Amino acid sequence: MLKHLGTITIVIDQELTLRRYKMTDAEAMIKNWASNPLVTEWLTWESYSDLETAKKRIGTWIEQYANPDFYQWVIAISPLDEAIGSISVHFHNDEAEISYCLGMDYWNRKITGRCVRKVIEFLRNEIGAEKICLEVAEENLNSQKLALSCGLKCREDKVTYKKLTHGECKMKWYYL
Repeated sequence: MLKHLGTITIVIDQELTLRRYKMTDAEAMIKNWASNPLVTEWLTWESYSDLETAKKRIGTWIEQYANPDFYQWVIAISPLDEAIGSISVHFHNDEAEISYCLGMDYWNRKITGRCVRKVIEFLRNEIGAEKICLEVAEENLNSQKLALSCGLKCREDKVTYKKLTHGECKMKWYYL
């Protein structure tokens, strides 16, 4: 049985922390990832540069923090605690699906992998999740590599299709 704890702070290492969003993260969210179409290429939502849209989205998440089964973290980098990306977990019955995005200036620094591994550890050890997965577009080779580096394996028998920002994509599922 799952023991939900909600979006609690998770220290990744000296450089990175996963924490709840604050309304003051809106500008960094726009600057670092939400306004960049290259970052949102493999996501279900279009990039945007409107500060009010960011504040509205953050406000919705802040309201949902009262729910113990809601998991939506900002990836914050030290020393300024600046928001550089996002990671979330959505439960479908007993299956925990991890989603993420990271500002382009922070790509190729193994940040996402460090965060995903720590979230997997949290889900397993604290929440009691046994089924953990990532849904990855077939063309998104970097996320496929990330899934494999985190110990997930591709389920060749499970293929879905999803509308992403640039059209319908074949999705692969990676499981732990």
